Amino acid sequence: MVSFKKVEYTDFLKLEPTFLSLDISISSTGWVRSINGEVTYGTKTIESTDELGRRKEFREFLISMLKDFHCPTVFVEDVIAGTNFKTTKGLIQLNSIVDDLNEYGLVSVGEIKRIDNKKWKKYLKEATGYVAEIKKEDDKQLIRNCMNEIGFNFNVKQDIYDAMGMAVAVIYRDKIMKETSKTDTVLKSDLRRCYTIKQYTEKDKKFVKCLDTFKAKYSREVEELDWSEEARDVLYMFKQKVKKDQKDNGIYVIKVNNMKLGILALNKKLDTETPFSYLIVTKTKV
Repeated sequence: MVSFKKVEYTDFLKLEPTFLSLDISISSTGWVRSINGEVTYGTKTIESTDELGRRKEFREFLISMLKDFHCPTVFVEDVIAGTNFKTTKGLIQLNSIVDDLNEYGLVSVGEIKRIDNKKWKKYLKEATGYVAEIKKEDDKQLIRNCMNEIGFNFNVKQDIYDAMGMAVAVIYRDKIMKETSKTDTVLKSDLRRCYTIKQYTEKDKKFVKCLDTFKAKYSREVEELDWSEEARDVLYMFKQKVKKDQKDNGIYVIKVNNMKLGILALNKKLDTETPFSYLIVTKTKV
């Protein structure tokens, strides 16, 4: 009789022998590290309550985790806009520290792979073959149940389950399904990356001068969009527009409600004091 070995979480990890996976939080970060197949995991509790202190603590933690070896891949859950502006701001600050450390040569990282939490949970379900007994299962329990299916069934914190689940999910996507985070290289739909954004409170002389400069420099069609009454945030609206139009090479003049700028305001240092503004947007990086 032919017998089949049940797939274990270790089978996925063998496909990416060296990596660091981070489930970042402003209070407790779950981590999983594999160095040549030797897997360790744990949590990092940040004691500081102020922004500068948190960044310093997290910076020192990452250096300790990545020192003395080259890490080909770091998995990081991407930051999405939340209802708590202060928490979102704190997450953005911590999320980008690994990039800065790598840029300045303080650690050696090959690639930083960011993935939306809904996407990696979808891939985790596919990888493990888990089928929920109820239609809407709590996310935390879903992750635990998925990981239990493939042999990760330990009495550890949820943060560790999240970091391990994300690692399994991305390895499954990249190594087994042969999909990658670079499938969207043709069209850029994230305003936080590759786009230059200029903000004006009105269409005054400075606005006109900037728009003329963009038109002369990039020779692109100008499209005016009024999103000032839209319920969704600007990042979502722009992503949907690029997806619908299947193009990202215009100069976009967007009227927005500044309350809908969300994390884009932090990322691009946009003003949120006035109720409305005009954004001149165009892609400046491939």
